[in-house]
Amino acid sequence: MRGNILILHRKRFLTRLTAVVMTLLVVHLPVYGDAIDSLYQAFGTADKAKKFEIVNRLAGKLYDEGITDTLYRCGSRTGADMVEATMHYLMAEHFYDLGQYDNARQESKLAQSMMNRKKPDKFQSDVLGVLSNAQYRLGEYDEALSTLMEAYQIDKKLNNQELISSDLNSLAAIYLAVEQPEQGLKYIEKSIDIERAIGRPERIATRLGMASELYLMNNEPEKAMSAIKEAYQIDKQAGKPEKVAVRMVQMGTVLESLNRLEEARSTIEQALPELQQAGATYSLAIAYNQLGSIMTKLGDMQKATEYYKSALEQSIKCGSPKTERTAEHGLWETMRDTNPRGALLHLERYTQLNDSMLLEMAATRMKVMNATNRDIEQSELHHQSEVLNNLVKWGGFALVAMLTAMLIGLFYSRRKVKKALTIQQQTQVLHNHFFDNITHELQTPLSVVMGAGQQLLTGGKNNADENRRLGEMIVSHGTNMLNLVNQLLDIETVRTDIEKPEYKQGDIVMFVKMLVGNFQDKAQQKLVNLEFVAPVNSLTVTFAPDSIRKIVHSLIDNAIKFTPRNGNVTVKLTAPDGGKMKLIVSDTGKGIPPEERDRIFEPLYQSANGDDGVSTALGLSLTNQLVKAMNGSIHVESQQGKGTTFTIEFPIQNEDRNNDGDIYAEKAVNFEEHIRQSDGSDIKPLVFIVENNEDIAFFIASKLNQFCNLRFARDGREAIQNAQDMVPDLIITDMIMPVMDGKTLIGLVRENNALNHIPIIALTSVTTDKERMACIEAGADAVLVKPFNSDELRLLTRHLIKQRLTLRERYVKTGNSVNNNAQTKKMSKDDKAFINKLIDIIPAHMAKGNIDMDNIAAAMSMSSKQLRERITAIMGMTTVAFVLQVRLNYASQMIVNEGTSLTTIAQRCGFNNLSHFSKMFKQQFGVSPQQYRKNHNDMNLINNPKMSGS
Repeated sequence: MRGNILILHRKRFLTRLTAVVMTLLVVHLPVYGDAIDSLYQAFGTADKAKKFEIVNRLAGKLYDEGITDTLYRCGSRTGADMVEATMHYLMAEHFYDLGQYDNARQESKLAQSMMNRKKPDKFQSDVLGVLSNAQYRLGEYDEALSTLMEAYQIDKKLNNQELISSDLNSLAAIYLAVEQPEQGLKYIEKSIDIERAIGRPERIATRLGMASELYLMNNEPEKAMSAIKEAYQIDKQAGKPEKVAVRMVQMGTVLESLNRLEEARSTIEQALPELQQAGATYSLAIAYNQLGSIMTKLGDMQKATEYYKSALEQSIKCGSPKTERTAEHGLWETMRDTNPRGALLHLERYTQLNDSMLLEMAATRMKVMNATNRDIEQSELHHQSEVLNNLVKWGGFALVAMLTAMLIGLFYSRRKVKKALTIQQQTQVLHNHFFDNITHELQTPLSVVMGAGQQLLTGGKNNADENRRLGEMIVSHGTNMLNLVNQLLDIETVRTDIEKPEYKQGDIVMFVKMLVGNFQDKAQQKLVNLEFVAPVNSLTVTFAPDSIRKIVHSLIDNAIKFTPRNGNVTVKLTAPDGGKMKLIVSDTGKGIPPEERDRIFEPLYQSANGDDGVSTALGLSLTNQLVKAMNGSIHVESQQGKGTTFTIEFPIQNEDRNNDGDIYAEKAVNFEEHIRQSDGSDIKPLVFIVENNEDIAFFIASKLNQFCNLRFARDGREAIQNAQDMVPDLIITDMIMPVMDGKTLIGLVRENNALNHIPIIALTSVTTDKERMACIEAGADAVLVKPFNSDELRLLTRHLIKQRLTLRERYVKTGNSVNNNAQTKKMSKDDKAFINKLIDIIPAHMAKGNIDMDNIAAAMSMSSKQLRERITAIMGMTTVAFVLQVRLNYASQMIVNEGTSLTTIAQRCGFNNLSHFSKMFKQQFGVSPQQYRKNHNDMNLINNPKMSGS
């Protein structure tokens, strides 16, 4: 009796609560649903008979509008709770259609609480369906998964193939959202098979669209393209323009993954008008992001920036953090060269979104995995229960036979469960061991950092040396923590969503050689001999450079770490064999115990002896995943106390060499001959390559020799001597060289008034931010880390030379009368290049006092007679007159732009006598140097009254 009273009171309370909720919600409903709002409001105060009528009217309206696929009716025999449940379900469908997912979730939960069905039916399934959809849209993937699994069990009992297909599609969507495509593909492929059997083309197209995204995430672009093409044709034949536009965006995404960039851009751009007209903000955000990515790859940063800005606008409108994150990252990438300050703001926002989403995604994946395991377990238990119920119906010998089979099945099932539990326990031990280790790895440096920081804050008596040591300690341990976190992110990225390796053509021998060179300093510090061995000096093939870089880095770092002093680490490349190559990394370290060799590639595994550390475990797991992604294999051999050898076999494609590779045929020519080689007949930019490693110098030359004249030097001292005479257009220098290193060379160039305009590219093997900043602080215009991208080297070279030429032409036009006369305007392109080169060389000789025309001619790779004849032919004046004119033009610029004394300016322009300088200056400009400066200052006062103090 007491229980019945409690149930009655609970029902009355829910009824009153429903009325209050409906009254509150109706205030916030949009104008779109005025008729539905009225019905909803009236339902709260209506009597029983009237409620039937309201529910039936609402059901009919939603059914006619296609919002529900079943027309639910209430009659006089329908219970009050069921009427309430139906009303809440209908409103849940209505709110979901409006995109008010929070309200939809609330209404569907109210409907679920009021259902009183002893047997499963379609209404229960529909309520659970809209609830799971609302939870999915709100990002509650684990709750949505549990709700869907409950609906799935009901639909299987009803044997309703349409509902089962819908459940499978929704399950696939959840696994797509949490980036687990393999599980999602199992569900969506079943759903597609059901829809083909039923014959519902529209639903087939929807399922194929989902399958395409899952295939692409699973690195199967060909299957993704096949699926999306079929979906596109179905929607096009059905006359659904908005869906066709969505399919075109999906198709463009697949085309981009196949590197068919122009086709991808055209396809997505055709879809934009329809999406804009439909107001599909989320689809527009995806489309604009995709176009931004494509234009970035095509090198049009301005257009890419415009697309990413549009994507950001649409992302904010639809409230999608995922597309917003992509847009923010794209804007940082495309704006960092042209608008660094604005790019930094986008980077900060991207970082905030990325950090938040990474944490949320990690937690969500864990919840979904737990929910999956829990629901599968419940499903199996339920299935076993049904089997037992059916067995009870059997009699006689049939019953005995079934019981016997059941006992055998239970026996094997128990063994299987026991084995699964053992594996689960082992996995849990690994998890605990891993997190114990990582906690220790993080706690130690954190304690040091916090202690040092506290000492800096409170230790007023510390001297400068102590403070510096504390600062170095904080930076060192902070760097270690950052490296560990980066490895954690790398291993998670590779484990869950590794991208298909990007293959490029290049010299793999030189690439690996530079990678090995990056570790020479580290090996020397540990007194370990690091050696690289290859069958040939160069080999141009197609391979995956980013994957090889990470693999080599991980294996060499690991080998050096575990090799004792005076030990050896050898990196070897084998000759190609059947479209494959082998990379072998061996050391003379302590070796790996036999029982651990099969487990060292597990992401959470650490050696039982406790020596391996978290970073090693992560690095080897990442290496294993990268090798598999290349369709390669990795094998380890080890003897304790003698060493370990890792052998990686990976696929390559041999390529016919183009002109870029021909330079390696010159290897027999003496290096000394190349240092002094010259070709003055070809007016190309002159580039100095300063590199003591002969192989790397020729490798750089092979990438630039088509559009540059090249000179070589083996150290900074030789380079600075040659630069004084030749004045190159660009210097490419290594940072670590004998005699004079790169930093010293850059400093001398920047201090030299005749050379400080020359752009410099610094090459370094050190990847730290500190080293890159040091190169830039020394005066480098750009820094490339070995092994550098040859395309990036070519692009930087062209860009810096073009930038320098633009500045020079602007300078010459404003301050050099040479370019202002009529004859200059009639010059050919080669003549202009010749004169501009000469104008660059003259300042290098001005400071020497008496300018020697023979030296100037030699710097132009000509004789004095050839130089005189060409200047006379072009400018109509002698060499001496032309050089004097250039010197005086430079002097005029110094007078205007510098506060230096006239005597100093005269000396810097090669005049030993001030009176002679003043006389020559007046002859060219009509006024004395003093008056020239005064006239310029007076003009500044007229143009800028504030400068006069008024």
